[in-house]
Amino acid sequence: MLTIAEDEAADAVKNAYAEGYKAGRIDGASIWGDEYRKLQADYAQVARRPGWLTVTGFAVGALGVGIIAGMMAR
Repeated sequence: MLTIAEDEAADAVKNAYAEGYKAGRIDGASIWGDEYRKLQADYAQVARRPGWLTVTGFAVGALGVGIIAGMMAR
């Protein structure tokens, strides 16, 4: 869900930049262009590393499976 929302936000910023550029509002377009580049950099940084939620979820899941397997072995 979050990835879809981030992609839609990036598209909206890119479109706003293009519209501002076409309309001759270079000042507004440059602001949106900077915002678009910042959003791309943030998204690339998040996409490169696994989130703590993923790591924690995997650890809790593995612990749960271990506990259940231990209970069933008795």
